Amino acid sequence: MVATNFVIKVHNQRAALPHQDLTQGQWRREAVFGLHRGIITTYGTPKPKSRRRQRDESDGEEELPPVDPAVPEKLQKLMDAQPSVLDQLRSTGEYLKQHKPPLTQGQVQAMLPTYQADADWTDQNELQLRQSWDNDPLKPYILDSSTTNRYMAPLWRFTARFMGTPVEDIIGPQFNLAYDNSSNALLPIGDQEFRNPNWSTQFCDKLGQLVAHPLWMGHPGAMAICLQYVVKCRTNNQRQMSWPKVTYTSDKFLDLFQNVNRTFQDGTKTVGELRTEASRRMHGIPSRYSLFHTIEERNIRPGVEPIRGPAGVGSDVGTYAIATVCLAAAKTEVATDS
Repeated sequence: MVATNFVIKVHNQRAALPHQDLTQGQWRREAVFGLHRGIITTYGTPKPKSRRRQRDESDGEEELPPVDPAVPEKLQKLMDAQPSVLDQLRSTGEYLKQHKPPLTQGQVQAMLPTYQADADWTDQNELQLRQSWDNDPLKPYILDSSTTNRYMAPLWRFTARFMGTPVEDIIGPQFNLAYDNSSNALLPIGDQEFRNPNWSTQFCDKLGQLVAHPLWMGHPGAMAICLQYVVKCRTNNQRQMSWPKVTYTSDKFLDLFQNVNRTFQDGTKTVGELRTEASRRMHGIPSRYSLFHTIEERNIRPGVEPIRGPAGVGSDVGTYAIATVCLAAAKTEVATDS
């Protein structure tokens, strides 16, 4: 969705009011409105710049000095010339209704995985699986949507609507991503302690902001590649592999990057060196994934021991553990390159 931003700034200059005592009557009114994904933020509010309050000796009440009545009128004309905030909200709402309408119950049901058991899966296996789930000490926390897990439900609805898939299918095995819960609080359960299994508030918030970005064109795989790259940079991943495993888009840069990784990564090349070679082969053709260069600048950390894999690992990309800091980095880079 295209974000609309407009700025109205009106400043009285000394030459604008030659007949006015500017030390008494000059004032400034500044209104800045931002509209992004239907959320309005007011950065500036009308306020006087320099008005000395004067006391009326007759009644003891304070009065403001007179202001040229033409100035508010001119400001109002400038503001009226812009699309109203309500009009922009209405336009945003119409866009969402047309292109990203709320999902029906049938559409949500179609996203859920179906149960398929092969001939080797016995009734005993099924019983053991159900008993294991019932006895899992973290089950109450996972199912609790009112306290410890209250941010997952809105994120699930939002991701399903904007990307057409459950959020667990993005941060999950399909895209070799996993939630890094190493910084989550410890839960004392019985005589043991367990990491809170739920995604943190900050993680859900930042992931939701990434999901809505138009760069991915609604394809979760495109976002997953970006998140993988953030982790590759932060962990100094130099494994021999064909990366990305799947490009998911028609962007030529990702195809070249995949080929360069497959051809040149012998366990000694850095992520930046491979990206530089892929960029060279683009011969100046623009790509939305030029943001990879910015990701490197902000996420490659000196002194991090490289992760290397043995020869012949092929397309086994392993699992990329996504922490909140990774989402924050990706959000910053996407915003910078937009």
